[in-house]
Amino acid sequence: MKINYRHNVMNIESVTTFARIKGGYNNGCRDVYFIRLLGGNESLKNEVVYVDNMLSEEMISNKLLYRRITKLPFCLQDNESSYYIQCYDNWIASDKKKMVIHSTENNEMFSQTLGEAVEQICEKYAQLKKGMSASIQKNFVIKMIWWMDFVFYNWHTKWDEQAYIKVIAENVLKVQEYLFYYLLTLIGADVLLLQNRQDITIDEDLKKLSRENRLGDFVEWCLPEFQYNKNKNDSYNKNIKNKIINNTVVNDKEKHEKIVVHIPERKRQTHHVNPVANAKPACNTTSSHNTDTICVTNQSSQSKSIPVRVSPNPTNTAKNRREKSFEELALLASSIVMIEVHNQLGDVLGIGSGIMIGKDGYILTNHHVVNKGWYYCVRIENDKEVYRTNEVIKYNSVMDLAVIRIAKTLSPLPIYKGRNKLVRGQKVVAIGSPLGLFNSVSDGIISGFRVMDNVDVIQFTAPISHGSSGGALLNMYGEVIGISSAGIDSGQNINLAVPYDCINLFIQGFH
Repeated sequence: MKINYRHNVMNIESVTTFARIKGGYNNGCRDVYFIRLLGGNESLKNEVVYVDNMLSEEMISNKLLYRRITKLPFCLQDNESSYYIQCYDNWIASDKKKMVIHSTENNEMFSQTLGEAVEQICEKYAQLKKGMSASIQKNFVIKMIWWMDFVFYNWHTKWDEQAYIKVIAENVLKVQEYLFYYLLTLIGADVLLLQNRQDITIDEDLKKLSRENRLGDFVEWCLPEFQYNKNKNDSYNKNIKNKIINNTVVNDKEKHEKIVVHIPERKRQTHHVNPVANAKPACNTTSSHNTDTICVTNQSSQSKSIPVRVSPNPTNTAKNRREKSFEELALLASSIVMIEVHNQLGDVLGIGSGIMIGKDGYILTNHHVVNKGWYYCVRIENDKEVYRTNEVIKYNSVMDLAVIRIAKTLSPLPIYKGRNKLVRGQKVVAIGSPLGLFNSVSDGIISGFRVMDNVDVIQFTAPISHGSSGGALLNMYGEVIGISSAGIDSGQNINLAVPYDCINLFIQGFH
């Protein structure tokens, strides 16, 4: 039976009212709410914490699903995108009437409701994209259903037409995200957008999909982080361990001390590679796989670089270029950072390293360090402040490189430009945070140049461990010749780095 959704039959002027109201269902018609509350007042922070606790209690009791979302995830993996491409193709084959994804498996009514809701949302998106092509529609739909799985990742109560779903999202500014939250209402969710910092700029007809109320003036402060009591219900904890995050099923037996990246195996793989922070080395200067925003195709034309100003370090000039002592090279650790990777619940998924490459807060690291994160905490040597960010400016899963940004003026390191060819036996220094030991310095030599899965890498002997991923591999002039990426666990001090030419290619759009 087709379900009709009736929006905003009552006026909602507070977060508490939103949490308490439960839309009725009668004769195939369900009442849902899509609300924007603008600005903030003195009581908003406490009210949000109160609602978090109240709705979390109800979720633990299996009465509803509750999500408070600071930011929707990014970095859809290649192997994940293939799954959603197949879901999209099946949806098209069903004449856009049935969408089967992780969240809807074994639930025929949910699959049909979602399939029809996605068709409606495509019509709304077409209002903005006149003459929307098939590829634009495909990318849009895949993003929508990927986010849908994200929202439903650990809900163990079966969806039906009377299920209660509450979603609170913060400061939604992107059109596609706004439409996604409207999509949630078309499967029975009540959605509240807390626009305390600014409102979304969008076509007025689309803005009218949600009902607007003002709490006060726009403010600069952030809302409190979502908290829940992990010890309240053991069965709930088991469920949250067996969940889908970024569409990768994580089993109870799997450990979370380090980040896991799932990359399709290639037939040419002959060595067992142990990633420093759990990813394979990846770099190919001829690759077209350059993705700067969420992207679900392998076509480079689908992504655009975000120009970033990278300031050259004075030590990189010919006049000042000279070999340095190990003591001098160790001082460059002040331009290497430690990155803590957190999930939506605030738990630490893993630790990596990063290299300052632009004075305006830009940090280069490995893609596998950041790709599963919800947000990141960046620590800088001799700086007591912890810089939290969720900005991933650019990433490339093939090169295994990513750029994040923090609100801090930095002292960037120079990237080697290939003045002379690197050679075996050349002395190198590695700086990173192995096992969380902040900015450890080790020395060694270049022991070879390898091709792993058609990818060029530098093999070196300077000791590194989990947490060193994203750290700097320096020559004796203090220039970055590589970024630590992985090690082969069947050998001793057989470590790998993404080479400088890949790095220069990756940041060539930065100026």
